[in-house]
Amino acid sequence: MKTLNGVAAEGVGHAAAMELMSEPLQATSVTTPQLFATLNSMAQATPRAKNWLRLLASQ
Repeated sequence: MKTLNGVAAEGVGHAAAMELMSEPLQATSVTTPQLFATLNSMAQATPRAKNWLRLLASQ
């Protein structure tokens, strides 16, 4: 979450987000605290970071 929320204007953090999202994702159980942390992160994310978080959620 920290990496995806680090994406900002002028491409800042974009390379790190691309590298993170290129790794194969594995389905795992999500705990209630993890779910709320994710939702809270999206609420506070920049518009660019929200796009990355949506991509992660769609996976």
